[in-house]
Amino acid sequence: MSEDKITIQIKDTAGKVLFTHTCEYNTVGATVSYAVSHGVALPKANLANANLQGLNLMRLNANGATFENALMNGTSIQSGSVKDANFINTDMRHTNISNADITGSYTAKTGNVLTYLLDRPVDLIRFAGMIY
Repeated sequence: MSEDKITIQIKDTAGKVLFTHTCEYNTVGATVSYAVSHGVALPKANLANANLQGLNLMRLNANGATFENALMNGTSIQSGSVKDANFINTDMRHTNISNADITGSYTAKTGNVLTYLLDRPVDLIRFAGMIY
């Protein structure tokens, strides 16, 4: 059934290919999950509008990535690093970010003012349905 194989490339915000994965019935989420499970760093990855719901992305390394408008409800990025990432309009309900470094990551932009998720690495705190 090779006709069902789909190749997906994860690119950075400048369009450079960071990772390519081919498998049957592939999705962006499956490709990101595969990359993370194999220790592949995805710096400045463009994951805008991606469906990453419910994935185990533990130890995700995606500093400077764009997750704008992504679906991350129920996703785990526990112990990962997403410093300076863009989470504008990202659905992060029930997202596990315990022990993740989200320093400099932001959730909104009004003019030139950014609303930061937190200004430091997180510890175990609960807030607004997110697990810190």
